[in-house]
Amino acid sequence: MSAATVLPLGAAAAPAGAAAPALDPGAGTAGPAAIAASGIWRSYGNTNPITPGSGTWRCQSPRPVDADAQVNGRVCVIRSPNGTSAVRAAVIVRNDGSGSYTATAALGLYTSSALIGSWACSSAEVAAHSWSVCFGQARTVRGRAYARGTVNAVDLGRSPWV
Repeated sequence: MSAATVLPLGAAAAPAGAAAPALDPGAGTAGPAAIAASGIWRSYGNTNPITPGSGTWRCQSPRPVDADAQVNGRVCVIRSPNGTSAVRAAVIVRNDGSGSYTATAALGLYTSSALIGSWACSSAEVAAHSWSVCFGQARTVRGRAYARGTVNAVDLGRSPWV
């Protein structure tokens, strides 16, 4: 199993007070999938989580999420290796500061016509000079998909299509 392989997650309720990602008005209507489930944080230390062989990652450019611009977030959509239909949303947090950073993330996975899942990752400490990723649950998407996300209520925008 590669360092960036993530096992499927359960669909538990979102933690109290967790923010759901902003819905994209152009993405169609939000049905039952719009209810945020729990995502999962994974720490990568000083190893970039986007590694060869871990699927196809399409990510938005990093955006500062703290006042000192030492912590950046980026939203990504990941298609499983070999172009299978398993797709998931992720939010990457990179802490270049000298102290730990507390992060809460929210993300949504979209097709051109609908929100197909949203997740919230409750508060986690991102160590100094390290990477952490909030992953949503894998969904079957035969066509194209993209993700939207936030870190500590800072909008990271939208990922490219995958």
